[in-house]
Parts: sequence; C-alpha cells; structure tokens
Amino acid sequence: MDKRTQLEEFRTFCLRILERPQGLTLHQTSALYAYLGDLQAALGEKEEAETARLTSRSLIEVEGDITGDVVSIYQRGRLLAQAGNLSMAERCFRTVLNDTTAPQRLRSRAESGLVAISEGEGERSKGDEPHPVSRTVCDDPHRSDHDAAGDVVSAYQYGSLLEQDGNLVPARQCFETVLKTAGITKRLRAGAYYHLATIALKDKDSTGAQEYLWTCLKEEPHHKRAKVLLYEHCGVAGFSHTGKNDIAGVLMEDAETMMVRGDVLPAAEKLKRLVALVPDHLEALLKLRALYNRQGNKEKTEEISRRIEALGCEEKRYMLS
Repeated sequence: MDKRTQLEEFRTFCLRILERPQGLTLHQTSALYAYLGDLQAALGEKEEAETARLTSRSLIEVEGDITGDVVSIYQRGRLLAQAGNLSMAERCFRTVLNDTTAPQRLRSRAESGLVAISEGEGERSKGDEPHPVSRTVCDDPHRSDHDAAGDVVSAYQYGSLLEQDGNLVPARQCFETVLKTAGITKRLRAGAYYHLATIALKDKDSTGAQEYLWTCLKEEPHHKRAKVLLYEHCGVAGFSHTGKNDIAGVLMEDAETMMVRGDVLPAAEKLKRLVALVPDHLEALLKLRALYNRQGNKEKTEEISRRIEALGCEEKRYMLS
C-alpha cells in the first residue's frame, strides 16, 4: 500500500467516526478534527484541511469542565449539536444559559438550542430547512457584525454539510452569510464563493457558477479547484500556462485516486480532459494508454501510442511548475 492510499484510508476512518461522534469528549473530538486536518493537508485538500483545523480550535474540554468565554462556548455547542454530539452540546448551551453575566440574546439562543435538541434529537433536516440548531447561523437578521464574525466558521462548516446532503437552499444561505461577515480572510471568502459555484452547478446554473468562480479566483488566484470547475463544467479553456498546469495537476491527482479505487472509466475521462487541455502531457498520455490497454481498446491504445511517439522520447516527463 502506497503512502497516499494509506493517508486516504486514515482520512476515511476519521470522517466515519466524526459522522457519529456520540460518546466522544470535546477534547477527543478536537484532537480528531486536528488529525483530520493534517491528513487533508497532506493530501492537498487545503480548503477541507483549514475547515477541520478551525473546527478543532473551536472545540475544547479541560478536565471535564467547559471553559472559555460564553460566545465561544455557545459556538461550540452548535458545532457539537450539528455533529450529533448532543450530550456535550447540551452542556455548552446550559453553561451559557446559567451564566447570569451573559448577554440576554445569547442566553435566549442557548435556550433555543436546548429546545432544538429536545425536539429534533440533533438530526439534520432532510428538507430545504436547516436544523433548528443552525438557524441562528444563517437566518438571524438582527445579529450584530460582532455576532456574525463569531458565527462565520459554524456557518461555513454547516453550509458544507448541508450541501453534501443535497440541501442546497439552506446551504446557499449559509455561504451568503459568510460573505456578509466583516473581517474574514480572503481564503474563507474564496471558499464561500467556490461552494456557491458548486451549488449553482448542481442547480444547472452554469452562468451563475462562472461568476462565482471568477470572483473566487479574484480573492484567491491560486485556487486550483475553481480553475478545474471552470474548465470541466463551464467550458473555459483560455488559461495561462500556469493556470493550465494547476488544472493538469488536479486532474492528474483525481485520475490517480480513481485508478487506485479501480474506477477506470472516470479516471480515463479525467485524463482525456487533461490531454485536451495540455496535448503534450506525456505522463497523462502514458496513463491513458495503459487504461485503454487494460480495457482491451486496441484502437484507442494505438492512437495514444502514435501521439506519444510524435512527442519523441518516452522517458521525458512533462514537468508541472
């Protein structure tokens, strides 16, 4: 087993545990998110790694006591409720509710969180409405900029979860909330625009997706996944040499992952898109020929062989900057 495959297996293991974290302490949950972030960073998943690390820093337990300022405790309660760790979420909300020095609005939210846990049992909504625990993240028009700044990580994370579940309307609301928040980093803004683009694509809105992706690249010019979406799903091909190299690197990585999993046809499609963008990408041509040969497609194998021969020496490798 190669190193990448091993990292992917560890990542999958972490994600499975975090899907149902009941019984974990805050400290254990935090440590697991930190480890997940390290794995995702090693796999080149920068956005996902940043989200996992932010979540890790948002969760803390010290000798069984919930510590920190009341706003942070409330935020951790929501994260835990969204993740399904209801016992710890309830402790966070009760800590805020019982703190007579906490702002009344925050105590009211904590009380609402306790009610949501009691009524909804912490399950995420299957329809277009977010779970009640998350509604204050996306739907409170009266919150101040300070409150919104504290909500931004939760909004981003919960938006990602909703999108994964196919709940596109509330997911879009969460990412729009992130973008309305003052003082967030360019990377977080770029990530929100990227997610809005993927939601638009799922809604068959290619024009809207393009606008979001170009805005994402204005915020974060090196956002490789945004470039890939523009190329693969929006038909944009007029990239610079560096841009093409960025896209080629992601497509190659995706193809190699698919090949490891045995997904031959999707891997071949990725490689075909790669060589359509970069016709002299020898490594992609060699892998594509191997896939066609494995499928027994003699005609395509010979066609790719002729293209390889036209490039000259097979020992030469296309170098990505």
